[in-house]
Amino acid sequence: MPKPPRTIYTLEEAAVKKLIDIANSDTETEPTVSPVAVGGSDHDSSLNKNAQLFINISGEDIPAFACMQVAGTKLVDGGRTTLVEVEKPSGKGGPFLFNGSQKVGDGQLASGYTGEVQAKTEDGASASAGESWGPKEDWVVVSDGDPAILLWGSVKDGVYVGRTITKGQLFVVELQHVGGEDGSVSAQCTWRYDISRVGNEEILKADENIGVDPNKYRRINLGKYTQATYGIACFLEGELSVMTSNEVPVAGTC
Repeated sequence: MPKPPRTIYTLEEAAVKKLIDIANSDTETEPTVSPVAVGGSDHDSSLNKNAQLFINISGEDIPAFACMQVAGTKLVDGGRTTLVEVEKPSGKGGPFLFNGSQKVGDGQLASGYTGEVQAKTEDGASASAGESWGPKEDWVVVSDGDPAILLWGSVKDGVYVGRTITKGQLFVVELQHVGGEDGSVSAQCTWRYDISRVGNEEILKADENIGVDPNKYRRINLGKYTQATYGIACFLEGELSVMTSNEVPVAGTC
């Protein structure tokens, strides 16, 4: 019987050079190639995205549309190109990359994406447009994870499309007053709030005095303040930090 024809994969010249450099480097486990993913053709071509070659160092397969945590980088191509090492998110914040539509095995090379991407949510999850989701300690994004993607809408079962959030990117939060003092001529304001993303009831931080570390927002030393309803926040080194709020100092009290 004649032998079946072989499947021939073609790679761009730049990708081949990267593979040669990696093979000649001190990588302990020789990486293999995910042919579909390296070509960058496995992600929706209608999306405005940025591709980045990565190597899976997680010790397990990376599912399709997974959110991947950047663990480090490695210079290849004679120092002209950066290869990103990715692993399973661990709850310590980004930066993140998103996988395409193909599973990527441990030690394999593939293309990851930022910009307009698709992301897998946990089974049964339901998200709304405008919500910021991200990973905790898994490949999927969840409502109370480290913000990684601003969701636009659902593509298919459990897969959403959206735009990636840059580490340190600002977003609006709701501030629900729960305690503290308004301040006086002899005492600083200590209003405390439950903090959540706009449109999401999940509390990111509870009973938080937003005028002290790790928050960057600061009140004057003495005087009364009105209570806030909204603020601007971001994640710094994986921890929520309120940058400012709509509290207003009351004139004539300091």
